[in-house]
Amino acid sequence: MTFGRAIGILVAALALPLFVACGGGGGGAAPATPSIGAVATASPSAVGATSSAMLNAGSAPQTGLLATVSAGYAASVTVPTTSSGSGTVNLVLGAALPSAAPTVQSAKRLPAAIGGSLAPLAYVTFTSAATVAFPTGPTWTFTLPSNLGLATGAGLYVGFYDPTNASAGWTTFAGPGTVAGATVTFAGPLSPATFTAGTAYVFALFSTAQMITVPNPTPSSIAISAGGTYTGSWQSLNPKTPAVSINTTATVVIQNCTIQSKGPLIFASVANAHVTITNCTGTALDPLVAGDLRGNFFSAYDIGSLDVEHNSIQGVNYGVQLYDADGWAPSGPITIRYNTALNLQGAPSDGNGGLNYSNLLEPGDNQNHFVILADLQNLTGTDISWNYVESDPGLSTIGDVINIYSSSGTSASPINVHDNFILGGYPAVPNATTYYAGGIITDGNAANTAATATAFVNIYNNQVVSHANGAIGIAAGHDNQIYDNRVVSSGQLANGSWFVGYDGIGVIDCACYNQPPSVFFNNSAHDNTVGYQFEWSNPATPTVFSPPIIRQDYQLQDCAGGASGAGSLCINNASLPALPTLITSATEANETTLWQQKLSSNNITVGPTTTTSSSIHRR
Repeated sequence: MTFGRAIGILVAALALPLFVACGGGGGGAAPATPSIGAVATASPSAVGATSSAMLNAGSAPQTGLLATVSAGYAASVTVPTTSSGSGTVNLVLGAALPSAAPTVQSAKRLPAAIGGSLAPLAYVTFTSAATVAFPTGPTWTFTLPSNLGLATGAGLYVGFYDPTNASAGWTTFAGPGTVAGATVTFAGPLSPATFTAGTAYVFALFSTAQMITVPNPTPSSIAISAGGTYTGSWQSLNPKTPAVSINTTATVVIQNCTIQSKGPLIFASVANAHVTITNCTGTALDPLVAGDLRGNFFSAYDIGSLDVEHNSIQGVNYGVQLYDADGWAPSGPITIRYNTALNLQGAPSDGNGGLNYSNLLEPGDNQNHFVILADLQNLTGTDISWNYVESDPGLSTIGDVINIYSSSGTSASPINVHDNFILGGYPAVPNATTYYAGGIITDGNAANTAATATAFVNIYNNQVVSHANGAIGIAAGHDNQIYDNRVVSSGQLANGSWFVGYDGIGVIDCACYNQPPSVFFNNSAHDNTVGYQFEWSNPATPTVFSPPIIRQDYQLQDCAGGASGAGSLCINNASLPALPTLITSATEANETTLWQQKLSSNNITVGPTTTTSSSIHRR
């Protein structure tokens, strides 16, 4: 097992072993605080030359505590949940060089190599009874002797020696450490680590007055086969391989991570997976294969339960794709909250760093979504809220931003889609005159029955700004409501050109799939505020938009009880001032101000909470 690049060979000056060092990369962040899994077998009162401890690596993070040795050092080592394997790890702390480490080498090369010295202080051997793999390296804490004197400006580091890769010599593992009183802590590297059964790996605490750069190897993909908490950086450069694959039904928590991939970012390959993803940044890479799509942030067939919160998602095909073929009922809740998504890209790669718009599934988009729930029935505890989704013209190709397709909540626990901010949504070529996608929609097909149709969906308190075609709509199903939303669109890009308003309406409630009254019923849209403006394309020149400017805020002809009048469930809908008052870019910008005020008043941060702002891009 090797972490990073070699820092040189063990050398000696007089009786003191020394390291030779070279640089590369950067360090990583510490994982979440684990439980204490084992206590050192040596008693603090029984001081000897060494102390030992055992920990059980496996389904949960574990910490081994190493008692104080005669030289005055104590230590603890923490390992995360394993990504594969489990077994007992034996730890031994001492101030003497273990026999497993390299023998003393010549010191004559030291001045030419680094021009200074690195002084080892303590060593820990790490021996696992079984081969175990971790998504990230171990983290360390050392307690220093009270009489230890460090040179002014000296830093503390952890070195690593892998006897199965002896030619690499010692490598820089972590540092510089964070010193608080007599304690120094080190975050482990973010790259995965594997320890072979029966191999005595050696870690060394050393000091130096010279700054050393800790290597951070290129992240690789990870396959998770055991429940637990996983923190790290993962990458896939193979369009067919997920950066993170989940192959267990046990609860998996992925947190504080960075993921980029030419293929899927996170993929649950088993039915009934239970997954939490939080405080992660996910970026899709161009697969550079003609016709291939960018990866999805998260996809699962027959999900068990899902919690996706406080993530930053960029350039992916789908944000969250949850699907089935015949009405799967998840066993737990689905929550998708407090995330930011920028410029989802559904167009395939042209293989040369560009995009191919010539063969999209729909005119202007490729039927990709920020969220789609497809053929999931009788969901309980489903909440899609407080997400910020931005699609910039010419940089994003997206279908319906949030699509609830042939999926249902229950009368007691409806699917709630609320307090989201959707900015933009245009054809792949922004000034094209055909585009069928919407902002938020209840969707389905003509074959739906009342049991399989989208039902019991509440869409409320959302803001949809500068979106082509329909902003919010009920196009299928029954017992769905749209209320207290704001929809504002000037119909124009920043350069003043118009974008498509084909069937461009703010809130739609129509039986688009000609579902019969036994399937499409009891749908309503009330208490919304809309200002939706556009120009039609000219029938004589269908690729050109022509005056007059049109306002079409509502189409509610299939509302329960009729579009208006006594008995209608579509009531109290308001419009922004009518023409000749225009909806402008300033009107749209005011919606962002209202959103920011709403975040502040509710003490909500969207995007990763490790940042100090709400991570809103806002063009």
